[in-house]
Amino acid sequence: MKQEVMVLNDKEVKFEIREEQGLVEVFTDSRTIANVFDKQHKDLLKKIDNDVQLSYFKDERKISLVTYIDSKGESRPMYLLDRDAFSYFVMSFTGKKASQWKIEYIKAFNEMEKKLKEYQKSYLLEDPIERAKAWIKEQEEKRRIEQEKKQLEVKLDESLEYASIKKVFLNTGINHKWRDLKKKSEELSKEIKKVFDQNYGSVNTYRKDVWLSFSIDISKFSE
Repeated sequence: MKQEVMVLNDKEVKFEIREEQGLVEVFTDSRTIANVFDKQHKDLLKKIDNDVQLSYFKDERKISLVTYIDSKGESRPMYLLDRDAFSYFVMSFTGKKASQWKIEYIKAFNEMEKKLKEYQKSYLLEDPIERAKAWIKEQEEKRRIEQEKKQLEVKLDESLEYASIKKVFLNTGINHKWRDLKKKSEELSKEIKKVFDQNYGSVNTYRKDVWLSFSIDISKFSE
């Protein structure tokens, strides 16, 4: 099984590709779903655990329990879900943002499946010239995906340097005024960056130097 990554609205969406006896299937995982929809993974696991016994999921190809290694090096459970299983479990997610994410996620599923079909075709082409052309196209697509991953890595690095008022509040319980942060950013000549937020569309984030002026060290935050 191999992994492919796509970037949707600055969020990393992981897909697992399973190839068995000429059949290629696309899965996403419960950790990625929880992250994209701003859910607690443990809560999503409980919901899946409750419903996985339904006859709809008796086909093990739709959903399967696997493990991953967490930051402590410990083995933790997560589920792999195909498009049908994914659609079933996100149906209950409500709100405008959730609805938009459902659409974007399904589009990503479709695009990933389309790419895989195109990859398969190149190996089946009998004409060596056409096969070579198809292979070149595939390599270009792979490079594009790698570039998207690198761009995401840059964004993740920046997230360690910046924090929003919401993030600071969740980690400290202290609610700061944006006017004070804007003023301090201007005094220190630090850029204020906007990032996507599931609830508000976009929010301002302030550099760690600015937060240190308010005795907040964002490098110690857990998330």
